[in-house]
Amino acid sequence: MLLDIKDRKILHELGDNARISCSALAKKIRLSREVTKYRLKRLTDEKYIKWFTIVIDTARIGYNTYQFYIQLEKTTEKKEEEIIDFLREDKRVNYLCVISGNWDIMCECYARNPQELFEFMSSIRSKFSSNIKKIDSTTIIKECICINKNVIIEEKMKYSHIEHNRFMNNNMELDAKEKAILFHLSNNCRMMYVDIADRIGASVDYVKYKIMQMTDDGLIASFKPIYDFTKLGFQQYIILYQLEASYEETMRLISYLKIRPNIVYVMQSIGKWDLSIVINVRNPDEFRKVLIEIRNDFTNIIKEETSLLMHEELKNNYLPPSCYPAAPK
Repeated sequence: MLLDIKDRKILHELGDNARISCSALAKKIRLSREVTKYRLKRLTDEKYIKWFTIVIDTARIGYNTYQFYIQLEKTTEKKEEEIIDFLREDKRVNYLCVISGNWDIMCECYARNPQELFEFMSSIRSKFSSNIKKIDSTTIIKECICINKNVIIEEKMKYSHIEHNRFMNNNMELDAKEKAILFHLSNNCRMMYVDIADRIGASVDYVKYKIMQMTDDGLIASFKPIYDFTKLGFQQYIILYQLEASYEETMRLISYLKIRPNIVYVMQSIGKWDLSIVINVRNPDEFRKVLIEIRNDFTNIIKEETSLLMHEELKNNYLPPSCYPAAPK
């Protein structure tokens, strides 16, 4: 399936707001509602869009985010799949990706305190002690998601950013129905109001009001499609930076990275690595060009860098553990 400009405009508009109605989407791209609905279904059926979810500002409800880079040893393909399945099924894990470079797996997890973090790390080490050579970790303190970069190549199209803290001491209270709304939206943010209302046992007006309230309050930061960038013609790389820089120099680097057309994520962290970024490129030469341009402008503050190739994104869900439904007794 080859994408034309209308397909890419659909992807672009969904990047701005994945919950947009088919009627509003059709009006923006100047197609009929029926044709727009058909094209959207084709994009999802063909997995150009893998799923729809929401970005939740989880720090506001008491969760900090930690990033782990796991290096394996003495593993077979079957054992690696077992480790991946274990992480994918863990509700504390919100992101999971197979990578190559100095590590084999990258994941992120939520924890409300050091004890929960210790329990998560212990669960991995105790179960796979003979297969894990090394785990490097960082604490994410701020994230910037750069929306719509590389989805449609047209100078008139504007990029936007979602920025939010991932490490705070807030503890906003949610009731059971609010958690249930977040759960259903995280699995499919295009789910209709009436369907959510039916699932949680509430009125449609209540669901509409709560989604609007959580969005206005910033708890729901965005409604987001998860693209398969490989099908869109891109390779994805993670670059980790250790800096020797003042606060002002670090902010200048972050501001520079946010406006680069290839860079789709910028994360500020505490630990061995001060910054991690995700880059979309069409080939290794383009990747090297981006690397060199960053080095040329910021060589005096970059102490160390390492690059990782992203192979398969297996989980991307901002839902914290407390929002999952209770297991049946």
